[in-house]
Amino acid sequence: MTMSPISKPVLVADPHAAQAAGLGRRLRRMGHEVCVVTTANDALDRMRREVLNQAVVAVELALNGKPILARLARLPALECLVAIGPGGDVAMERLARCCGAHVYLPRPVATESLAMALRVPVPAGPPDRPP
Repeated sequence: MTMSPISKPVLVADPHAAQAAGLGRRLRRMGHEVCVVTTANDALDRMRREVLNQAVVAVELALNGKPILARLARLPALECLVAIGPGGDVAMERLARCCGAHVYLPRPVATESLAMALRVPVPAGPPDRPP
């Protein structure tokens, strides 16, 4: 895939396969190379094997006893860590930010918010409906 000069490889980690796939599709339309995983172990393994500059991670993975957000935040290549989770849950957002997330986005994740979090232009076309 040819990436635009502003796009960077992105890891999408979400235990819900359909939601992970939907996020992956939207990121690809923005011009990103995307790696989609559904477990914390797979996410950490991919980050060790590949250079991925950005990650979008569901907080549910951090609640399964795996310190995925904190471990990803310590990786030197990671420039942007976006946590996604329930909207209006202040405690969850605080936990995500304390673990190293740069941005917390509530579900359902709007394409415009995702683009702003990853610092890329919003793709042209009809607005997406989050999965």
